Amino acid sequence: MDKRMKLRVLCLWTLVLASLQPLSAQSGTELLAGLRNRLLGGKAWEIELHILAQRDNKIEFFNDEATLTLQGECYRLEGDYFTFYADSAAVWLLDPTAGEITVSERVDSYDNFLENPLAILQEEALDLFAVSEPVVRTYQGERVQVVLLTSYSVQGEEPWVVEVALGPQADRLRYLNCVRERESYQIQILGLRERAEVAATYFSPAPAQLEEMEVVDLR
Repeated sequence: MDKRMKLRVLCLWTLVLASLQPLSAQSGTELLAGLRNRLLGGKAWEIELHILAQRDNKIEFFNDEATLTLQGECYRLEGDYFTFYADSAAVWLLDPTAGEITVSERVDSYDNFLENPLAILQEEALDLFAVSEPVVRTYQGERVQVVLLTSYSVQGEEPWVVEVALGPQADRLRYLNCVRERESYQIQILGLRERAEVAATYFSPAPAQLEEMEVVDLR
């Protein structure tokens, strides 16, 4: 075998072995902790999402893009027909079509994927979900690591199974697929960027909005 052929064989085996290596030696819990520290660690992030929500795999009740702004425990989710605002104490749903703002007490709910799609990444969610070891898959031509979160059984309720895909860098979020017996939410990450710190008032309706619209207070 000449040197050129040996070099080709060596390169081929290098590629094969590289494809068999995990993207990271971290556990599923460690990968989620790294992602959580990055996105929920206090910096401001702007995340472009596409959310497809279905029931029984055929009834579509949401299929649209939205923008999620995160800063610590506060978030703001804006779609074409609604805006969710949330600070540490309350959540407001602004419905401009109805001219109404509904305000309720902030409650940690990790499976309300249409209000705060990334709430499941919070550390407290691990008390409600079992975390798998990561597996490597191909997504849009890239190798990603997928961690499964399975909710612990609650009497009378089907468990949630949530796929969280990261890669090719370990802390790059690509998608969340959230499924249980009759409903599913496919959340694609279209863009993610760090942004300048925003004022606390960004996470609640403006005073003018509260004056102009009917406010339904459920607290």
